[in-house]
Amino acid sequence: MARTPKEPSHNQQPQESAPHQQPRQAHKRPRKHHRHGEGSIYQRKDGRYAAALRVEGKRKVYYGKTYKEAQEKLQQALYEKKQGMLATGPQQTLEQFLSHWIEHVQKPAVGIRSYINQRGVLYNHVIPVLGKVRMRQVTPEKLEMLYELLQQEKNLKGSTIKLVHATLHKAFGYAVRRNIIARNPCDLAIKPRTEKFDIQPLNEDQARRLVEIVRGDLLFEGLITITVTLGLRRGEVLGLKWDDIDFVNKCLYIRRSVGHLGRHGIIEKKPKTKSGLRKVNVPDFLIDILKLHRQRQEEQKVKKGTAWKNSGYVFCNTVGNFYHEGNLDKRYKRLLKDAGLPEVRFHDLRHSAATILISMGVNPKVVQELLGHSSITTTLNTYTHVLPTMQQEAMQKLHDFYQKGDEIP
Repeated sequence: MARTPKEPSHNQQPQESAPHQQPRQAHKRPRKHHRHGEGSIYQRKDGRYAAALRVEGKRKVYYGKTYKEAQEKLQQALYEKKQGMLATGPQQTLEQFLSHWIEHVQKPAVGIRSYINQRGVLYNHVIPVLGKVRMRQVTPEKLEMLYELLQQEKNLKGSTIKLVHATLHKAFGYAVRRNIIARNPCDLAIKPRTEKFDIQPLNEDQARRLVEIVRGDLLFEGLITITVTLGLRRGEVLGLKWDDIDFVNKCLYIRRSVGHLGRHGIIEKKPKTKSGLRKVNVPDFLIDILKLHRQRQEEQKVKKGTAWKNSGYVFCNTVGNFYHEGNLDKRYKRLLKDAGLPEVRFHDLRHSAATILISMGVNPKVVQELLGHSSITTTLNTYTHVLPTMQQEAMQKLHDFYQKGDEIP
């Protein structure tokens, strides 16, 4: 007799046709071991994850709420270890510290040209000599020996050694703030002596001769005349654009400095100080020269057709692009030689403008504003060679004034 299947009771649930599944258990990530020196990640009893790493024999632990968070902290720690910044304070070498500082602290804070110059002095002059020295072993005496070595054996200019000292001072200042070292060794080191560069300005006759020689030149008539007249810097002249010139009000605005920097190409930057960002009044004869220069440039633009590049620069090359300062210096030197003028630097045209203006009796404050100096002290200290002559003229004026007074009946 066949059995009839039992009816399920009210308290008994019917079985589902789906395959039987085990209840899901909480997944616990196993301890993960890395290769020697790369640390490890494990989960703590409280559920957090910990990443452990050994640095110079000491164990450092980083915590995260998730495995991914702990892993990211470990990766960052490994990167800092590679850069030398995880060393226990002064245990890292000077090379490790400077390599990190110049790339990750200084580079984002300064202009590209300053970064390249500072990086150059560190890798060319500091690291080869003191790179293996540990931070706590960098003393003022070692720095003084470095400066002497660079001066005596490598025959470096005082300005370069001064840049070495200034760059190290900034780097060690950061190390003090990060508690890597206790004090800045540059503060106690005797600063390297730097020879004062004697400026070589053209006198009034030589400046007039130079302006006469470039008259009619497609590029140099305007470029040379504006430099020796208004005392603009080379980068300011080459960075001048037509939008910066106000022909109606007879003035121009210095808004940028431009230069070509190796593989970085053309670099435009604003003046370092507010005084460098300035308005400059332009004399009538120079306004006429600039108008003529604009006319010539328009004619050149028509000749070149589609090859012309609308860079907007006032003093551009033959196809409208930025005029490379290297080409400027070469042609400028040939110009001086052909004219029989002293071989002064292009920057000395700026000094020539200032010297001539001061000799004319123009107030030094006006000259300061024209040159874009941040302080009148800079102007006076730079052009002290003009002051003795001015004092003699002042004494003669006093003599004439009081002599005339004695003649009154």
